[in-house]
Amino acid sequence: MGARDWEVFAAILVDDRAKPGDGSDLMQHELKSAVRGNSFEYQYHRQHGLDKLASDQQIDHIFIARSTDYRDVDVWRVLRNELSATFASWLPALQANYDNPSRQRFRRSISYHFVTRQGQRLLQIQAGRLVYPPSLG
Repeated sequence: MGARDWEVFAAILVDDRAKPGDGSDLMQHELKSAVRGNSFEYQYHRQHGLDKLASDQQIDHIFIARSTDYRDVDVWRVLRNELSATFASWLPALQANYDNPSRQRFRRSISYHFVTRQGQRLLQIQAGRLVYPPSLG
């Protein structure tokens, strides 16, 4: 699955829409995916990095952790206020990064452990079967 597939999946799950142009993936959410246990990477490009970081502070974030065979998937939402200190701490390093004209990207990560501690589980699939939320009667 590619990034766009996860965006459609998340948009349906949280009742959001794709955001046109640069910035967040959805109107009210940024989306990150990674293999379960790995960190979730944020990448800021020179032309829009400052705006993107500011935007990331204004929206909630959806994290999708999956197994390598896609049979196990966990989806977490971390509210913007849980991430605000992290994003604020990245700002000086992002600005310093772009002081070097040859630098085009700035990368930082949110750990899987942080997401599972601070996030709200929205969905869990194990061995291809929905286990959370439990199905209704």
